[in-house]
Amino acid sequence: MPELPELVNFKQYIDSTSLHQKIAQVEVLEPDILSNTDSEKLRSALEGLEFKAAAVHGKYLFLQTTDSYQLVLHFGMTGRPVYYKKEEQQPDYPRLLITFTNGYHLAFDCMRMLGKVSLISDQNKFIEEKNLGPDALKEVSSVEKFLELFSSKRGMIKTALMDQSLLAGIGNVCSDEILFQSRIHPKTPVNDLKKEQLKKIYDNMHSVLKTKIEAGLSPDGLPNSYILKHRSEGAQCPSCGSKIKKIKVGGRSAYYCPNCQKK
Repeated sequence: MPELPELVNFKQYIDSTSLHQKIAQVEVLEPDILSNTDSEKLRSALEGLEFKAAAVHGKYLFLQTTDSYQLVLHFGMTGRPVYYKKEEQQPDYPRLLITFTNGYHLAFDCMRMLGKVSLISDQNKFIEEKNLGPDALKEVSSVEKFLELFSSKRGMIKTALMDQSLLAGIGNVCSDEILFQSRIHPKTPVNDLKKEQLKKIYDNMHSVLKTKIEAGLSPDGLPNSYILKHRSEGAQCPSCGSKIKKIKVGGRSAYYCPNCQKK
């Protein structure tokens, strides 16, 4: 599932392709992707307007129009934005298609139909209704804030990092990397962690998120020291050469090095 770094990359893509262009037509090709709106409302709200800004909160992308409306995109497991002009460039699974007056299109491409598209007028209310915690990158910008969030948290550290009501934007992939870089076992109870360990997690959280943003959407751009470049059971740990193991943590798969991340 696209996590916060991918959402920032999507925002950068939208910024460079789709802002400040008049919307000529909105086509909902799969109504099941819509949440809290319908096809007619979406067309009526967006046609004739422009997207003037894009913003990210956790795993959500907000496109602000030149009116009071915001289009909210949640990409599920396989969603992505695709900007194109020629018909042969159309992606394989367009679920929403926005056509601009310049002849270009913006498609919400989503193979597995797990993404959602919403229309809202109040971003803060939407975040509250979705019970989202602060954005892990832009709103948890001090170690003191991070320590405060985790001060009364219970359960395993990997599960806590992925709890969107505590911290928005970190998922299964980023949590594995953050814990590997911190040399902490994914099943470690949060209340067993020392303050210095939590500080290390905070530092690595920011480092991993920023590194993934800079690397773009391909893992090829990540440092060789990252476990994400070797994220499969039995692969060689980039740090010590031990075999990477796969376990279940809170119902999710976790990849870790049993030598570097001792329980």
